[in-house]
Amino acid sequence: MLYNLRFENRTAEMPELSEFVTTEEAAEVLGFNAKSVRNMVYNGTLEFTKFGRSLMISKKSLQDYIERTKGMSKHDPRRGKD
Repeated sequence: MLYNLRFENRTAEMPELSEFVTTEEAAEVLGFNAKSVRNMVYNGTLEFTKFGRSLMISKKSLQDYIERTKGMSKHDPRRGKD
């Protein structure tokens, strides 16, 4: 019964998952590996939401990053700068 009392007032709004991609999908789009995408999330380059244990990357954030870094080399140090 304590479990129900502790969590009964807690509500979490479910995000619209069609607006997000997994780190693996984002990595495929960007040409990076999934670990690099997770690093981009943790340093604030890409917006995300947590869904369980998974990081879900915002499609808008991904598209903004692609536009911002268009024409730059994959290894260009300016890619991580905002």
